[in-house]
Amino acid sequence: TAIMRDFLEKANTRHDHVARTLLMYVTKDDDVLDLGCGNGVNARAVVNVSRSVTAVDLSDKLLEDARPFVSNVTFIQHDVTTLSLGRKFSVIIMTDSFEHIPLHRRQSLFDVVEKHST
Repeated sequence: TAIMRDFLEKANTRHDHVARTLLMYVTKDDDVLDLGCGNGVNARAVVNVSRSVTAVDLSDKLLEDARPFVSNVTFIQHDVTTLSLGRKFSVIIMTDSFEHIPLHRRQSLFDVVEKHST
């Protein structure tokens, strides 16, 4: 956790750029779905400017690392290509994870995004 705290607290120009970009689009009326959330850096960027944030990742370890640093986020351990939450989101984000989806699973991911989009 000390390593994760260091990582999240140090300036990271790429993460800062992504956060600034997200903040241009996310509003207090948005429900955000963060697919492949990893350590929660994007959820952390939008949690205070949105109505709700649901963050999904396959890795229990990454979700465990994220939880202490981001409050008011619903974290779910699940494969993003088979996700079915039964609700819609006005903003769906996915950074640094699309490239980890095998080619034969990408259509399933697109279906998940369509199913959860308002």
